[in-house]
Amino acid sequence: MILKEALMQRAQEVSINMMGENDKEQAYLAANFRVKTTIDMYGSGHPATWTGLILLASTYINLRDYSKAGSCLSKIQASLLDQDIKCPLELGAELSRVYGLIAEGQGCLDDALTEFSEEVYSNSKVHGTHGWKTAGSYWRLGRTFLHKGLHDVADSMYRQTVDIWLTYLRDKLLTNDEEKDVAAGVGGLFQKVKVEILDGEAKVQCSEALT
Repeated sequence: MILKEALMQRAQEVSINMMGENDKEQAYLAANFRVKTTIDMYGSGHPATWTGLILLASTYINLRDYSKAGSCLSKIQASLLDQDIKCPLELGAELSRVYGLIAEGQGCLDDALTEFSEEVYSNSKVHGTHGWKTAGSYWRLGRTFLHKGLHDVADSMYRQTVDIWLTYLRDKLLTNDEEKDVAAGVGGLFQKVKVEILDGEAKVQCSEALT
């Protein structure tokens, strides 16, 4: 059991890191292994399996296989219904994120706006209005507004994203005592901390938003 848990955790880390490096196939293979290992350990109705399916769906989106991505989310929702469980806000935010990415990838921008707005709301409730996950939600919302030609609204979302990340990275630098001079601006700040302090999903989302 301990070995399988370690393998599961490592597979998730590898998949997230590979997505950050745009190695789509390796990200998918690691996520798929993670899901299979989790189901073998806990079954299909366990929260750890839902997390794995979210990750796998994200890798399918990177491969532009929106049908399989949607299938992953359907499995989660079916599991919630079978167990008569109200979807937790944090899981709801992740479902909205992935459904939004599917809609965006298929050119359904109004649907994407609806999903990303739900994601912003849920992440704000769970992580606060200035949490880094909420920043990612604002960034995706802004990108969709930009695709719709609503530049002023998109600019507002992007500014919110940058403000959140700037505060977060400054706090990280001071907390970790990695760098006392934080006057370099957002770009320089990110370059200083992206390897030393950030890892996993935070690193991927920060890279997307600030570079």
